[in-house]
Amino acid sequence: MEQFLDVAFILVIAGLMLAGQMGTILPIIPGLWLQWAAALVYGVMSGFGTSGTILFAIISGLVIGGSLLDNLVMGVKAKTGGAGWVSVVVSLIAVVIGSIAWPPLGGLLLGMAAIFLVEYLRVKDLDKAWESTRNLAVGCGWGVVLQFFFGLLVIGVWLIWVFFYS
Repeated sequence: MEQFLDVAFILVIAGLMLAGQMGTILPIIPGLWLQWAAALVYGVMSGFGTSGTILFAIISGLVIGGSLLDNLVMGVKAKTGGAGWVSVVVSLIAVVIGSIAWPPLGGLLLGMAAIFLVEYLRVKDLDKAWESTRNLAVGCGWGVVLQFFFGLLVIGVWLIWVFFYS
């Protein structure tokens, strides 16, 4: 019975990891952070040990790095597309607020509205404001690709933990 529970527990954590991976594509749930929480639960329930602590630290670094890169890519793409720094910063703040206040799409919609509005007020040109907004959306797309990749790395590190260090 105990072995059955161990397998069931690993399958539940694996399901959470896969749900988190889906969350890197669909902004319904914070995918990387769900994966991190699943790894934390796995570590608490199975015991971290030295190897588990190191692997969980790697997972934590991947999650933080993937989350930061996502926002950085959006901002850099908007900036290279002609947006001003104030517009980029206001937009990134709006993304965070929108993501918390109106998931799943509030962050993207509020971020795009913010950059469009601030850019229009800055340059008084609809075409340039729209270009900055489009570039932010393209950066968001690249951010999704990066988060998906980082999510795969998290799953890989977790699988190493399960199969080689448990």
